[in-house]
Amino acid sequence: MVVGAGQIGGPAGIGPNPVMMAVIKSPPQIVLSGRDGGNVSIPLDATGSLPAPGFLVDRYSWTVSTQQAGNQVLLSQQTVKQANAATVSLPVGSYIVTLVVVDTGGRNSTLTKVRVVSSTLIQSKDPAVFIAAVPKVRCGP
Repeated sequence: MVVGAGQIGGPAGIGPNPVMMAVIKSPPQIVLSGRDGGNVSIPLDATGSLPAPGFLVDRYSWTVSTQQAGNQVLLSQQTVKQANAATVSLPVGSYIVTLVVVDTGGRNSTLTKVRVVSSTLIQSKDPAVFIAAVPKVRCGP
């Protein structure tokens, strides 16, 4: 789970200066696809996101784009009313996932993270660390 803007001086929702907070619960940092490397359906989950005190969350807006320098392509843009109502289908690759949480007062909190869809994991020299194996994409002849 990744947490966006929190609160000044302590955890969100506790203390004198609470602010709203965007949370990306899913997708995780690495999503494993099937061995065939085809598309995988991935839930987009913002459960745990908080509105400003005294307000409710109005909507969750998700944007997913490719992570290619100088050539970002928008793949999915969805706005939903429930934290866990959106999904996206993606092939193996690296993606930029952005969540914007908007409350009933019109305030918003944004969180952007890089996520990887991989068909395999490679163990690094550290036995506790695994790395996603993403094939290189070749452009041109």
